[in-house]
Amino acid sequence: MFQIPVLFAIAAGLIAGTAVNLVPLLRTRHALRASRRALHIAMRDLEEVEFELDLARYDATHDELTDLPNRRALTEHLAGALDVEEQITLALIDVNDFKAVNDGFGHYAGDALLREVADRLRVLTAPVRFTARLGGDEFVLVIDGDGSAGVQAATAALHAIADTPVELVGELIRVTGSAGVAAGWPGISSGQLLHNADIAMFDAKRAGGGILLHPGSGTRSVGYRPRSRHRDQQSRDSTNHHPEPGTTADTGETGPHQPRH
Repeated sequence: MFQIPVLFAIAAGLIAGTAVNLVPLLRTRHALRASRRALHIAMRDLEEVEFELDLARYDATHDELTDLPNRRALTEHLAGALDVEEQITLALIDVNDFKAVNDGFGHYAGDALLREVADRLRVLTAPVRFTARLGGDEFVLVIDGDGSAGVQAATAALHAIADTPVELVGELIRVTGSAGVAAGWPGISSGQLLHNADIAMFDAKRAGGGILLHPGSGTRSVGYRPRSRHRDQQSRDSTNHHPEPGTTADTGETGPHQPRH
């Protein structure tokens, strides 16, 4: 039989040995907890960085006033579509008499009008696949299909803009627009396609509004010669030849489409 002091000594030795063995385990556990906290903080910081990057990318590709995609986003979208030779058409839409709204009601009212037009365009459905604000009072629709589909989509867009008056500073204002439509083809650049739509839109405004289809967009053109948007007005007026506006899709008519009311 062990004497009691001997038993106490053995027990004390066992406890001491166990404590010595537990020290590394406790240190390891503490280190693991510290690592877990550090990893959690790092993941949280990474999520914040990713969020900030996503926000920066969104801001870089969207218009601050209307929250529509901007020119940069439009260029990227067109480049992707044209690279794979998708059949797309552009409709460049300009708000008629926007300067008069700005001058008559103030820039705050002008901004409100642009936001309202943007809201009406952003809900357009197929064949419209992408809507952007180009700048100022100009908007762009990217449309699946040829020039005929583009004219139909532009007609729907002008109806959406004009059908319901816009309330500005207590007054109801009827808004109308003009549109230039240009169809793409294999090998065309996004800049050239946008330029073609811009020329057609400018001529539509000069013709009193409505829609014009740029020649070479897959439909017959009669007597249409595009004029540079920035050509000197006096040099245009001095010429004896005034080409008629281009034909509209599928009809063979000259002159702009006017939206029905």
